[in-house]
Amino acid sequence: MSLENPPPAAGPAAKLLSRGTARLFAVTMVALAGLWLGGLVWFVSGISDEPAAFEAPADGIVVLTGGADRLAVGLDLLKRGEAQRLLISGVHPDTGAADLSENSIGTAELFDCCIDLGRAAHNTRGNALEAADWATSHAYKRLIIVTSDYHMPRTLIEFRAAMPHIQLLPYPVRPRDIHLDNWWRYPGTARLLASEYAKYLFAIALHGPDARPRRI
Repeated sequence: MSLENPPPAAGPAAKLLSRGTARLFAVTMVALAGLWLGGLVWFVSGISDEPAAFEAPADGIVVLTGGADRLAVGLDLLKRGEAQRLLISGVHPDTGAADLSENSIGTAELFDCCIDLGRAAHNTRGNALEAADWATSHAYKRLIIVTSDYHMPRTLIEFRAAMPHIQLLPYPVRPRDIHLDNWWRYPGTARLLASEYAKYLFAIALHGPDARPRRI
């Protein structure tokens, strides 16, 4: 037979404290979820597909891989003489210039003379570092940045951190399969935007609040 005494039953005060702690925790979680959701709405409402205004040509164009529309826009800018040279950042090791140019009429000669393929980047921060090395090697001071509109805010944070002395001209592209109007009704779009917002917050935490773009 055990000689140990059973633990004393919790009194009314302890039970009240336990309930209060649980209630406080629940209220805190609801408040944090509300703040996060409100931030997501703010983030999405600020997404714009309006390109930056630039009168004079830039030195270079950087296209981040991840969508065919991005490359088409970058190639069009290069054809129009908006910059001297173009970097496609994040190209798969098995993808060659011929693969990228076969669906773009009249661009084969551009790949021969004026387009570089960057294969080192595996994420947005890698794109920024790859582009910074490329810009430095060519002594470029003004770059046009081409990526999807929802991806542009985080891209600018990473690029400004990697090359603070280079002027960045955002040229956002609206993907065809992203529905920003009533986005919460489209599960795929909602998941994508929520994920991007989380990564955006992480980028701000990583580089500091001063890295946040003034205009999304």
